Amino acid sequence: SRDLITMGSSGINAEYGDTYDNIRMEISDRLIPTNGDILLEIRAATGGMESSMFCHDLKTVYHNVAISKGYSWNVLEEDFSGPGSGISKMEVEISGADVFGTFQFEAGVHRVQRVPVNDTRIHTSTAVVLVTAKPDDIHVEINPEDLDITYTTARGPGGQFVNRIRSKCLMKHKPSGFETSSQVHRIAEQNMRECLKKIHHMLMRQEL
Repeated sequence: SRDLITMGSSGINAEYGDTYDNIRMEISDRLIPTNGDILLEIRAATGGMESSMFCHDLKTVYHNVAISKGYSWNVLEEDFSGPGSGISKMEVEISGADVFGTFQFEAGVHRVQRVPVNDTRIHTSTAVVLVTAKPDDIHVEINPEDLDITYTTARGPGGQFVNRIRSKCLMKHKPSGFETSSQVHRIAEQNMRECLKKIHHMLMRQEL
């Protein structure tokens, strides 16, 4: 019976081997895109300020990896939480060859245990990382009339005003209810474009 199985497998491989390899390659390309860009999001979870500090550490690690591999790094949103360098949430667009393959396994909940600089006890904190590939075969159109856009004064770490100009953009896509903001640029129009790009990514996620 073992010989029959071997003969049968050989016959299948001989007849359908190329088709099988092509299907396997197509599935691999869809699951692990080798080109294009990704949207990487880091969110503070449990742990309060220590969690936001952990988010900053993750951002530093991912940025160093991206730069070392020659990827482009475009910050879409970065929300600070209180004094210091803590981050409550950030979104970044990363582009380059095999960028999804590099970061795909970073998605999930990250946990760290350490002693904060202002305490003597071990604290446990977590952060959530989302990694989304931008598919080439999904196209989303946004009607300008479906957007609510407002501008406000940008704030920096600790809540202080970055400037007195209303450069921070707040955008809501009314049909989906998606909301986002951007204050990474000093010019309101550039922040509006960043918001539009993030809304586009959100709508593409919905289509996946």
